[in-house]
Amino acid sequence: VLALSTLGVGCRVEDMWDQQSALSSDLLRHCATIHMAGHAPKALLADCLSQRFTWRGKFKPVGEDVLVTLQESLSRLGHCKLVSDRSDIDAIASLNDAASLRILRDRAYREELLSYMRLNTGHPYWSLDGMNRRSLGLSAIEGWAGATLLRHPWFELADRLGGAGAIVSEKDKTRTAAAVLLLFNPKGETPLSTGRRFLTSWLEITRMGLVAWPMAVLADDPEANARCREMF
Repeated sequence: VLALSTLGVGCRVEDMWDQQSALSSDLLRHCATIHMAGHAPKALLADCLSQRFTWRGKFKPVGEDVLVTLQESLSRLGHCKLVSDRSDIDAIASLNDAASLRILRDRAYREELLSYMRLNTGHPYWSLDGMNRRSLGLSAIEGWAGATLLRHPWFELADRLGGAGAIVSEKDKTRTAAAVLLLFNPKGETPLSTGRRFLTSWLEITRMGLVAWPMAVLADDPEANARCREMF
């Protein structure tokens, strides 16, 4: 929709997620139909698509007025909550670390994660995508430690000695965030609609000159997911 708007093309999106269709198969789902018609002005968020990126470092503080403006921009999306209370952010930071540790105890998950990461500059895919050490905000020492200590059997050994939590912790970075945005999927809303709200919220953040990183583990981990819904 945003890309079409840059060409002046208007469109209407038909959400097909819950409908059975001849275009669906065991491997593919007909999730949406985009009907193109008429002229449309360039969408306000279109340019933000190429500007958005995942920030993995510590955050600098922002003024309260910035958060108020962001809250007003996001309020029209619905089903989201901007959390700026310091004690709540600290709680989320601890929850994120605990959930990350639970998931990283799955050896197959760690091995898949490491296959995506380029933790030293000699990796043949260092410049291919956004998962290299520089993009992840890691120093050379942290990159070496991650490449070594996330592997079997070193991670399991560190875990038995009580040190695995320190290896995967992002708490210090999370606590520097000015706010945390929580998006909720109400019953009856399709993943297509939720995904569009997720992207729109991040583009709004980008439009205001802010950066963010996703804590997907808080949604993926059942215990953390339930705690977030209970708290917020």
